[in-house]
Amino acid sequence: MADQSRDMAFELGAGRLRQYLLDWKLRQESGTSQDYLTELENHYRKIFPTRSFSGRESMNSINTPAGEETYFVLNDGRHTYDIAEMSAGEQSVFPILYEFVRQQIAHSVVLIDEIDLNLHPPAAQSLVSQLTKIGPTCQFIFTTHSEAVNDLIGEDETYRLEGGSLCL
Repeated sequence: MADQSRDMAFELGAGRLRQYLLDWKLRQESGTSQDYLTELENHYRKIFPTRSFSGRESMNSINTPAGEETYFVLNDGRHTYDIAEMSAGEQSVFPILYEFVRQQIAHSVVLIDEIDLNLHPPAAQSLVSQLTKIGPTCQFIFTTHSEAVNDLIGEDETYRLEGGSLCL
């Protein structure tokens, strides 16, 4: 039952995010507001350089009266896929990038627990190295268990909990 609830919550969240991205795509095409979508894609490509946004795609669906649903799709260089099919790493990073763009986060203290969660070491390193470029006026405080992430952070910027556990 818990798995079913988690799956439903994920689908609901992915559906909402899909709608926001589709709205941003329409605004981008009409030129009526700031181009958040390009800003988001630029950040996304810094973390996942082989991936890009493909935009809108209509697909057959039995869940809608018209029999067609519009998806926001990405491309990994070989396959086109909906945002609900993102890898676990993409699912971890995308909300961080999305919120930076959506809320235009600046001059803030940003706390991220387990920044490396669900990320391969190179992607975790890429995310950490890009944070100061994504939010140049922000201060970042994050936790990690990853030696790959730890290797990027200087000793003067690292705090170890009592007993030697690492906290960045």
